Amino acid sequence: MADGRQFKLISAIAGLSLMLLTAACSTTDVRTAAPPVDAHIADPLEPFNRASFALNDGLDTVIIGPASSVYRTVLPSPARDGVNNVLSNLATPVWMINELLQGDFEDAQVAFDRFLLNSTLGVAGIFDVASQEGLERQSEDFGQTLGAHGVDHGVYLVLPILGPTSSRDVVGTAGDFAISPLRVLDVGNGARQGVRAVGGIDRRARAASFISRLDSSADPYVALRSLYAQMRAANVHEDADPYADLPEF
Repeated sequence: MADGRQFKLISAIAGLSLMLLTAACSTTDVRTAAPPVDAHIADPLEPFNRASFALNDGLDTVIIGPASSVYRTVLPSPARDGVNNVLSNLATPVWMINELLQGDFEDAQVAFDRFLLNSTLGVAGIFDVASQEGLERQSEDFGQTLGAHGVDHGVYLVLPILGPTSSRDVVGTAGDFAISPLRVLDVGNGARQGVRAVGGIDRRARAASFISRLDSSADPYVALRSLYAQMRAANVHEDADPYADLPEF
């Protein structure tokens, strides 16, 4: 593995295009400039959302939950970490672009450096060597970018299979999909769907304890809606990892 000095030299050369791109842009981070986004979320479609929530809960009980249990049983922790690292690395260019759109050029450079290092020395992202160099994992999406520019949640939605979201984040998901490396490289619909399926199982496995807490609440639907709104507001204003430090309820 290259030492810190070698990596800094590689990063300085390979990051030149990013620095040229950002040099002509404003240096204002819109996350700090935008007005606060209320963690409350409107739910005018609650009857539909509750029906969709019940459908998803049934699918989780019958298919997704058992599949995630098999995933955890079959793959040892290091292998699951490798899968998660690859998925994270594939998402890093999307995170970088959203950092740029938010005016956070320092974190955009970090994302670029992470992708460069993990794609090469990390063997296509299997190993998160960037974190060992002090380049922390980030998570940014276009929904967060819209929120950083002052766009509110909109209305709460629970979509079949996809789960909780909002009208703002539906637009954000479409934006992220358009710039996804898997789409840009045209790897084929089968490969994209396979990556999404593995990503869903991996996230479900990592959220097992959270799901158990949610199921024990008085009204899991209301608890999830509140948590979703809190978490997305925190993502916009605190740059929080959406899968870390989930709020208590």
